[in-house]
Amino acid sequence: MPPSAKLKMPSTNFAGRRSKLLYLSAIVSIAAMLWTIPHFGPHHDENFFIKPVFRPDWAHASVTLFNHQIPLMLMPYTGAPKVLLYQAIFSVYQPSLWTLRLPMLAMILASLFLMRAAFHRLGFKKAGDHFAILLLTSPMILFTTVYDWGPVCLQMFCLAAAFYCWSRLTPGWLFPSAFFCGFGAWEKMTFVICYGPLFAVLFLIALRKFPQPKTVFLCAAGLILGASPLLYYNYLAAAQPVTSLLSWEATAPVFTLKFKLLGRALIGSSLVG
Repeated sequence: MPPSAKLKMPSTNFAGRRSKLLYLSAIVSIAAMLWTIPHFGPHHDENFFIKPVFRPDWAHASVTLFNHQIPLMLMPYTGAPKVLLYQAIFSVYQPSLWTLRLPMLAMILASLFLMRAAFHRLGFKKAGDHFAILLLTSPMILFTTVYDWGPVCLQMFCLAAAFYCWSRLTPGWLFPSAFFCGFGAWEKMTFVICYGPLFAVLFLIALRKFPQPKTVFLCAAGLILGASPLLYYNYLAAAQPVTSLLSWEATAPVFTLKFKLLGRALIGSSLVG
């Protein structure tokens, strides 16, 4: 073989194949969710926020602005953003299984593609595509999206939006990233436990990359603005949500119950009742 000759290898467009698989997974996932929506009635936790939508005075805490009562908290550690969202939705559309579940479907799909976009911006395109494909084809995502037991979809959206904004790696984008972290904490304080350490590290990385007072100010301002309803309620309730979240009861019955619940969570049987 002449030295100038080059060995030609068959070209394989793996990126194109991943994209096709990704869009196919999205189509199948959306079709499965749409098929599931009308076949099962609402779950108790799925409807947890419904009463204050029509009767704001039934919320755990609310504020009065311009002669309108606005729900603030559903429980000491659970905020009312879904109440405000569905007040707007039900003011335009009649309440039904479709109007109850379609917004959460859209939110979870937006979350997955925001996470994929964040991985792409950070240079992990293959990992981002595989991440989105695996979650789009996961029965866990199907069930938790359609039924949204508790604040699953909103928490996921806040996580994805905060991570995507951080992945832009500019000081200006740190403000919305911190805002979504604070908003997620207001939505439910478990956001602090589940994702707080992650974003603490991410913001420290950003502070090292941009060691300026402006960086600290933008992060602090976004976090305070996003969590302002929760902070205001803590002020009114003398930090009741924080103390209730940090309370610890180390008795034998409590440990026994927690281990049983942990076992059920690992098995996954609680998802199907």
